[in-house]
Amino acid sequence: MNKLFHLTKWLAVASIFYFSILQTLCQPEILNDGLVAYYPLNGNANDYSGKNNNGLPSNVFWAPRDFGGQSLQLPYANSAITVQPSAALNIDTNITITSWIRLETNQSGGIVIARGVLGSYWNYGLVARADSFGYMKSSGNGGVNTRLNDGRWHQIATVVSEPANRLVCYLDGVPILGVRALEGSFDVNKVGNIVSDTGFGGGVFIGRVAANSAFQGLIDDIRIYNRALSDSEIKALYSYESTPAGTSFITNGLVAYYPFDGNENDESGNSNNGTLQNGPTFNSNHK
Repeated sequence: MNKLFHLTKWLAVASIFYFSILQTLCQPEILNDGLVAYYPLNGNANDYSGKNNNGLPSNVFWAPRDFGGQSLQLPYANSAITVQPSAALNIDTNITITSWIRLETNQSGGIVIARGVLGSYWNYGLVARADSFGYMKSSGNGGVNTRLNDGRWHQIATVVSEPANRLVCYLDGVPILGVRALEGSFDVNKVGNIVSDTGFGGGVFIGRVAANSAFQGLIDDIRIYNRALSDSEIKALYSYESTPAGTSFITNGLVAYYPFDGNENDESGNSNNGTLQNGPTFNSNHK
């Protein structure tokens, strides 16, 4: 028991050290500015933005990424992740939503993430189809046409600035021209209030917003910002997220990583998850 205690204590100290290093060295600080939700989807639906917008997975699988880690797979029509309503998600004026997706040639995609009241209205969201992606809300979708179902991972992003009347879509860090209405009555030339026109309320839904409509494909690394990221910031985010973890001296050779962020899961991508014994608890005030 004494050895187990010391091992657990060592792992806790090592995990906090790794977490601090990863936060301060790996991710550019500017990419934390305005971040209100961040879902790495590395075997769980935890929010790593620090805003505690953790999700609840239902009937989901965790599929391996090509260069390490895991991603979200929704194998059933009712598969989804749900996040409870939160004041941090009450966004108006400016918003940025980013995610990585992978669609095979026979997959149609769907809703990546949306915030609103199920069956009533949607404040904002991100949608990706086989041949298009863009910003979504109750009135419809506005975005760009481009092929996504090529069996490769792609980062997609939408940036809305109401004051600038501007909606920009990015594919793999590059802005794509030709933004237009994709579905419904969405007017891409009038985005002066598309973020705030439905008011606030509701939770977040990842991978599904209606019955029998789960996302076909894989989803990873979802982010929501309460500001409009610039072209250079989107490019920096793409560069950061597209770099294989093994190229970092911090994660090279990492076989186990325990942030103890409300659970005993191994976040190294190697599934060396722990089992709680004798009733330990997690302190949410250590970060």
